[in-house]
Amino acid sequence: MYPSFIKEAEESGNVAAVRTFTLAMQAEAVHARLYGEALAKLDAQRKPTTFYVCLTCGEVTDNPDETDSCPICSAPKERFDSVR
Repeated sequence: MYPSFIKEAEESGNVAAVRTFTLAMQAEAVHARLYGEALAKLDAQRKPTTFYVCLTCGEVTDNPDETDSCPICSAPKERFDSVR
């Protein structure tokens, strides 16, 4: 759905909407990967896991030390909140 939203926003010249839909699409791709990994490792995921969510764009990681900033929106590491 995001590609069609992005196309429509581009056609109407709405730069903010293009950026928002692009960031959302990138975040959803990460979510899909994480869900797939969790499903594939269901038994291992039964132990408590802490995930970190970027409060700016919604990026999710289980290892905040991989980057110093969000790989999607470049927000600083401090913009991540932990979720168990």
